[in-house]
Amino acid sequence: MIAVAGGKGGSGKTTTTVGLARALATCSATQGTHQDTVAVDADWDLPNLTTLGAATAGVRVETRTVDAIVPSAPGRDGGHDHRSAGSRCQTARLVDGSDERTDRPTDPAGRDGEPLVLGAPTRPDEYDPVTVFAELGRRFDGSRVLLDCPAGASPDAVAPLRVAEGCVLVTPLQAPALRDTTKTAALARALDCRIHGVVITRAASAPDAVSDLLECPILGTVPDRPSDPLASTPVKSAYRRIAKRLMETDHAESLPGCNAATER
Repeated sequence: MIAVAGGKGGSGKTTTTVGLARALATCSATQGTHQDTVAVDADWDLPNLTTLGAATAGVRVETRTVDAIVPSAPGRDGGHDHRSAGSRCQTARLVDGSDERTDRPTDPAGRDGEPLVLGAPTRPDEYDPVTVFAELGRRFDGSRVLLDCPAGASPDAVAPLRVAEGCVLVTPLQAPALRDTTKTAALARALDCRIHGVVITRAASAPDAVSDLLECPILGTVPDRPSDPLASTPVKSAYRRIAKRLMETDHAESLPGCNAATER
């Protein structure tokens, strides 16, 4: 389980989560590893992962009950969720080359070569995020799971880092964003969440000083494409290169599944 994190809102974390999920799923299918990829919206106060997924060319959208994935999860107040089964969270399956829509149920871990995107619960106060993410790690054991994290250092932003095996930092080359990302990096290390590297958004290249500042490798840069970036060929190519490097890092053994997902 990998948390996609950064200290500043608007840095490109959600775009990176979707782009990286698609690229990892494609790489897995191409290399014959046949490992499923799941992206989860961990920003419950400002959720937009499924919105971006649905706006991306070639997306099939469906709904799934929260209770079917994480039943009876204790709420943030410590109580248990007694909602009706009709309460839902959104899911979107990313499908290259097809805009087909269907309400047909799908397998829980996603199809070969396609990432599964899980949206935030519609009533987030009734769920404890640490419990939910840990349970998702167990449910999707053997899959790559990406958590699209909130910005900042609030308890909700800390929750994904408590559960994830590792994280990928995301930041543009702007001083305020870099400063906030150093705080996120320090928080991840304090929680023993391994930093796999940093993705530099809206840039053609990045100085080595960024790696020195964050004390982690630069996984790659993503060019600036303000309009529909995930439809851009250079952006898609950038995320494929980043996915390949992520899969080839010295930490590759920790990437395949979620079996080490624990609460910290």
